Amino acid sequence: MSQAFRKALNATKISFEAARKTGLAGEEGSFTKFEEQRADANRRAYFSAVERLQQATTTLPDTEVQALVGQLGGMKDADKIASTLMELGQVQMSEPTITESPDFTVPGISEQVEADKAEIDICFNHGAYRSAVILCGRVLEAALHRKYFEATGKDLLEKAPGMGLGNLIGKMAEANISIDPGLGNQIHLINQVRIHSVHQKQEPFYPTKEQARAIMLYTFDVIRKLFS
Repeated sequence: MSQAFRKALNATKISFEAARKTGLAGEEGSFTKFEEQRADANRRAYFSAVERLQQATTTLPDTEVQALVGQLGGMKDADKIASTLMELGQVQMSEPTITESPDFTVPGISEQVEADKAEIDICFNHGAYRSAVILCGRVLEAALHRKYFEATGKDLLEKAPGMGLGNLIGKMAEANISIDPGLGNQIHLINQVRIHSVHQKQEPFYPTKEQARAIMLYTFDVIRKLFS
């Protein structure tokens, strides 16, 4: 699927959620002027997003996607719209995955790493770049915990399950577990992007496709070098 289509679909989902909260159709009732204006603005934003999504769909070869998007314009029922948007999000993207089968082994948690890699692929290929970045942080954290356990015999996941990547790196340094400075910088970058993706900020952060791809490649490069 094209990047333009994924962006338009994400924008439609976001505007739909806002419009659903304030009403997709004009409703009678006791509303303040501000509430009426906000509801009208949300409805306009949603229908405008649908138009942009329809435009982005015209160049796609997938007739199933074109049919689903074509139905959105005339839909008024919020549940049907939500179902259609979900179905569009589940359409298999034609773009190939970028995390190949691992050429490394993480003792004790190989199956978990494989499962996380598969889930990251799904998120990336469906345009859920923030989810892909968050999962990268998760799998990297698990790998670093395992590295610490192998070196010290101590399970930090049991004693301090909420420890972040930064504190975990500090614990590894205290235990004289050497990490190449370049890897440390990569881990720091991954952690910073993950933090901005997870925590609510005044200005929401949505990683681009290129940022997500870089974080994915950095993450598995770190793990590969830790256990090579």
